[in-house]
Amino acid sequence: MTKKNVTIIGCGATGLATAAWYEMQGLTVTLCDAKEEFEDFKLIEEHGILSEGAFGITEPVPVHRMTTDICDSVKGAEYIIVCVSGKRQNEISSLIAPVLKDGQAVLFTPGNLGAVCLRRILDAFYEQKGYQDKKPTIISAETSGNLWACRITKPGCVVVALPAAVQKIAAYPAADTRKAVECFEGLLKAEPAKNVIEAVLNSPNLITHLAGTLLNVADIERKKEEFALFEDGLSETVISVFRLLERERNAVLSAYGLELYNSESCEVLMRTLMQEDTPEGLRLFKSLKGPSSMQHRYISEDAPYGTALLVSMARAADIAVPIAESLLTMASAVNQTDYYKCGRTLNSMNFSKEEIKG
Repeated sequence: MTKKNVTIIGCGATGLATAAWYEMQGLTVTLCDAKEEFEDFKLIEEHGILSEGAFGITEPVPVHRMTTDICDSVKGAEYIIVCVSGKRQNEISSLIAPVLKDGQAVLFTPGNLGAVCLRRILDAFYEQKGYQDKKPTIISAETSGNLWACRITKPGCVVVALPAAVQKIAAYPAADTRKAVECFEGLLKAEPAKNVIEAVLNSPNLITHLAGTLLNVADIERKKEEFALFEDGLSETVISVFRLLERERNAVLSAYGLELYNSESCEVLMRTLMQEDTPEGLRLFKSLKGPSSMQHRYISEDAPYGTALLVSMARAADIAVPIAESLLTMASAVNQTDYYKCGRTLNSMNFSKEEIKG
């Protein structure tokens, strides 16, 4: 029996961790990214990926194939996992859309509506080409949050803080979600989400990243790369803001008939992390470095691709979300960028009422 093959697009921490994991699982991995993004190409090609932490290995894992030709990398791939930031999802989607073939499936992690970006680009491409009844069937899906809590610690080395968990995934359109779960069942422990919006709003990053970063700005600017949010940045005040933000998020989910995935409050985990005797399974997660500045993805990613969506949904439903609104305003002021205007909102993504409620 031939090995199943998977293409991983993106050479950041998530991409490296995912490539190492699936090589360890016996799959044939192609790891790719744009040339200008792949600084450690030669090092990894020669020595493999060293994955420390939850994967339980001490030797570098060789990658079957590496390339900077993104279009070529997806040809014939049984699985395609896109591990890039939200601001690059349209770029990657535009590159791969013309070469995707009938029956292929693409999974974005973290999702942040990447599945919507790809589907819209595919539809525009097929319309331009004059396809009608013979359009290829492509599954475009995404995870709620990220596959791994991970960081690159040095060239070719990624630390993974937590083991693989059950993933909620959603396809766009939502009618394809069951097919997506079936497509990726050989790679993930997956459960279906109602739709991509539900998946985005349930990401734990939505509660902790932006708020935690803004409330710790002075310490972050002093410590820079040495700052670790869940070790240095938690306090009673910070947790109280998380709690209020979580209530706002939950109210929006409820108003739209969407599911809350984890009924246990974020506060429980945060208080566990604050303990001096943090449980062994969480110690590595607690020590993960970041954010290192106000330009970090905890703001540049989570403000426009998470909080902006939450705020837009609250406004449309006439729900007060003063904490989320304030965080978005502060993030925009700090980086002199209107994250609501440039973010993914109900209006900017042109979601219909049917798509919002699934």
